[in-house]
Amino acid sequence: MRPGMLWSGALVLGCVTGGAPEPAPAASSVPTSVLESPTVGPIVARAETAMSRGDFGAAIEFYRAAYERTPWNTRLRDALAAAHAARAGQLRALGQFRDLAQAEQELRAGLELLPGDPVLEANLAVVLVEHSSVELDPVRARELRAEAEALDPALPGLVPARRADLERRLDLAFELIDRGQLDAGIQRMRMLLQAEPGFAPARRLLARAEVRRGTALHASGRYAEAAAARESAVEAYGRLEPGADPELQAEFAAAQRSRVVAWLDAGRPDRARQALAEAEQAGLRFPALRGALP
Repeated sequence: MRPGMLWSGALVLGCVTGGAPEPAPAASSVPTSVLESPTVGPIVARAETAMSRGDFGAAIEFYRAAYERTPWNTRLRDALAAAHAARAGQLRALGQFRDLAQAEQELRAGLELLPGDPVLEANLAVVLVEHSSVELDPVRARELRAEAEALDPALPGLVPARRADLERRLDLAFELIDRGQLDAGIQRMRMLLQAEPGFAPARRLLARAEVRRGTALHASGRYAEAAAARESAVEAYGRLEPGADPELQAEFAAAQRSRVVAWLDAGRPDRARQALAEAEQAGLRFPALRGALP
């Protein structure tokens, strides 16, 4: 589940309602005549107009100007915090993951005005979790997630942790494999797994790449090398505990069967018998192959 599903739409004030507004052009400048008004009324009116049309950047500008002139006015303080929260929601909704840092800044600005506000803290936690999921620096990603957990202890448990740096390396390896550069892709996967042996997506990609390499070798008559590649695939699948996933179990069974066939085609019935015995120990049955063995 994407963290965004947990974003709270309730703002500090009830001054922003309805769905996400269309982005409005940012105010190019604040009219001097409004800011020089002897009272804050015209400035607040301009701020409320900006809020109503979804121009939250302008609303922040006007509310801030009014609040700075009347710092005892808690209504203006709350309205300014609400504008920051609305701007954060707009940035997050329209910019996807590109503007999370700016959305975070907006929510922190709101919390400076209203420390401890539960809605602002909950929404900041969502933004921090989302930011951690795309952060390429693993240390920074852990820091963001830890802060999110401090703000909302339940949220990180609902959203599995991601390692964007590992996923990026996985994508690069997949691109190589997809282009048919199997040896290079497999080497990248092995290097990645040396650093992060528990990264299951990389191990599964490695297993599939080894199966694909074995198929290519078998088609060219290099049966012993094909069998060795499938041995590597079986080893990778085995470390993923395939019994819990039907699709993974089917891939594991296919790799086991093709390994036995490759050893038979390579003229190595001893290795074929050993491979079949290991497959049977894993709970797999291949009666036709058992009957074909000398």
